[in-house]
Amino acid sequence: MLNYIVLFTALCLSLVAGYYSIAGLTAIFSGSFWSILIMGSVLETAKIVSTAWLHKNWKIAPRGVKYYMSIAVVVLMFITSMGIFGFLSKAHIETTATFGVSEEQIVLIDQQIQTEKQKIEDSKTVLSQLDNTVKSLIDNQRIRGSSGSIAVRRSQKNEREQLTDDIQTSNDKISQLNLQKTKYTVEQRKAEVEFGPLKYITELIYGESNPDLLEKSVRYIIIIIIFVFDPLALLLLLAALVGMNEYKITKVTEDGELKVNKSNVLSL
Repeated sequence: MLNYIVLFTALCLSLVAGYYSIAGLTAIFSGSFWSILIMGSVLETAKIVSTAWLHKNWKIAPRGVKYYMSIAVVVLMFITSMGIFGFLSKAHIETTATFGVSEEQIVLIDQQIQTEKQKIEDSKTVLSQLDNTVKSLIDNQRIRGSSGSIAVRRSQKNEREQLTDDIQTSNDKISQLNLQKTKYTVEQRKAEVEFGPLKYITELIYGESNPDLLEKSVRYIIIIIIFVFDPLALLLLLAALVGMNEYKITKVTEDGELKVNKSNVLSL
């Protein structure tokens, strides 16, 4: 029973590795998606079949055939690992890109908000100057007449309305920009949460965390993953085949019981 579990695990692991590998290769060669998909599927199948065939026929296979197939399996393992590396790297790059875009958008929105605030300050300064002009006339008791404060204030009406409209427009824009900033801030925080475990790992290894060290940590983690991914699948496949060949069940005809006898195993 254990041998079948090992075989099932090996096939599942190999299928997952193949999927990630093909997805990574199609990302690297995005111009030929279907060609890479077909090629990768056939090569992954050939790798598993070649491994099983070599184990079964190692002692009787011609030397040139078994050596070539062994090299081919190793090369296919390297290709699978390269595809997995590409797939995981793409996933990391997409997360990093999302974080970078959000950060850039926040900076841009902050600049736009600052521009609108400056417009408001300028408009308020002009309004203050207009008020000071009227106040100065009132202080000098020049209220009525064509040059009095009342007449001057009436002459300022259109300008004051325009300045007030400009202030209101800028305030509305700031409100809209703050809403946009909130959306990008949420996205940035989500990205920071995703980067959280990686930062902890980087700080554990290097004692600090910065973009360069984060990238190094990601590469090391991916290498560790691919080191035990496809090779482990093939080793489990070999382990299952060895286990299945190790015991041979024979039937005892007299009492109907099953007796287990060890048999010789073909090994590499």
